[in-house]
Amino acid sequence: MSLQKKTDTEWVAPLGWCLAIAFAVRILISIFFPASLRSDEIYQYFEPALRAVSGHGVVTWEWRDGIRSWLVPGFIAGLLKISATFGLGFSAEFVRSIFCFLSLPLVALSVWAGWRLGGRQGAWLCGLGMALWPDVANAGPRPLGEYFGGNIIAMATILGSIILGQCKDNPNQKPYILLLLCGFLFGLGAAIRFQFMPAAFFGLLFLSWKGGLRTVYPVIFSFLIPIIILGIIDYETLDYPFQSIIKNYYMNSTLGIANNFGKESKLYFVMQYIGLWGCASIAIFILCKKGISSCAFPFFMSICILFYHSCISHKEISFIYPSIPLLIFTALAGLVYYVQVEKNIKFINSVYLVVLCCLIVFHSGYEKEIKEKQVYIKIEKIASKQTYICGLALLYSEVNWADFGGYTYMKKGVPLYLFDSINDLSDHAGMYSHVIGTESFKEYNPEAQTVACKKNICLYKVSNACDKGQDFDQISKKLKVLGK
Repeated sequence: MSLQKKTDTEWVAPLGWCLAIAFAVRILISIFFPASLRSDEIYQYFEPALRAVSGHGVVTWEWRDGIRSWLVPGFIAGLLKISATFGLGFSAEFVRSIFCFLSLPLVALSVWAGWRLGGRQGAWLCGLGMALWPDVANAGPRPLGEYFGGNIIAMATILGSIILGQCKDNPNQKPYILLLLCGFLFGLGAAIRFQFMPAAFFGLLFLSWKGGLRTVYPVIFSFLIPIIILGIIDYETLDYPFQSIIKNYYMNSTLGIANNFGKESKLYFVMQYIGLWGCASIAIFILCKKGISSCAFPFFMSICILFYHSCISHKEISFIYPSIPLLIFTALAGLVYYVQVEKNIKFINSVYLVVLCCLIVFHSGYEKEIKEKQVYIKIEKIASKQTYICGLALLYSEVNWADFGGYTYMKKGVPLYLFDSINDLSDHAGMYSHVIGTESFKEYNPEAQTVACKKNICLYKVSNACDKGQDFDQISKKLKVLGK
């Protein structure tokens, strides 16, 4: 198809601006919306990392049973040490800013692939769309394996699409450095979240099918590097190599523990995203039909991830995350086609369309949920800023402990406690000075001083001193009793 003529330097401006916009948006999200959309972000990544460097962190059943890898939490622990070295303390905000930066190559690759599709205009549309689409922007500052590993799988796929295009343009030349990078990214994404291993294998098969065996050899070689590193890390930190994969699969799939957290229909992911995206789903479907011809690899990788995850009983909406940026990229490629080939849409109007669509989807599909999640973190941050606080108790019967930030957002030296009921709270009086509960807590303790309330969640001061010993592991021991 006849597209806008490309020059060697026209990608520079779109690249710079799209990266700047993407980084700014992700940093703003990390500042104003720090709460996790899934509790795993805190309790499977930040808390074990914090425990490794400070000695304090909530331990959940996954870590007690040894089904989690230290690959990402170990990396976060290193970032927390760097943060402390700079005088910032063990700052979650610093860690999130680094993850924001690490998410930018996905935008850069989208600019590059867009430039190959449609010159300067293609670079702008693909880069801007990837910078602003709510799912992708929200994933940037978050260390959750689905997001961090998912971004890397998406990077590898888009890079693979670029490589296949280069091989088609120059059949006698193989970009071996890019092939090595592509394989490494597929391996790293699979190592971060082993549930992406089928997607990585699909990527290797697709590259060998379209690019030939000479293409896939360097990809397989570099793919194995992060996988071997994962095995070594598991051996050093757990009991045997690849324990985080083998034992995780055994407990969640063979024993069916994951199904205890809920089962969903095979159409769960499709219906969830249609609900989140609304009318934008129709536009994405129409644009993808045009984009498939030039973005077959990203599109079919997206479908592959969606398909095999739909066959699993227990589902969380984040499980198929890497399919989202790939689907959006395919849709953006379709938009480039409409702008440059069919010329149904003017370029400037297509830019407005991309920005407006991103804003509408964020406002209608995500803003309410994200704001609701902020309540618990905001209350905990207020507690952390209290001049005198010697212990913070969470009333399990009134609030959801998993929505709080654990020790990640708590002032250093202040223990957290989890109590079942008012009687349990009373039996342990003297271990804490503040309590988080609902507004009804005042009915049980009229003398409690209300410090702050966000919606129905309130922070109360109930004592001026703690005359009993501190127990930083109480909440971990309580979760063990609860089977959490």
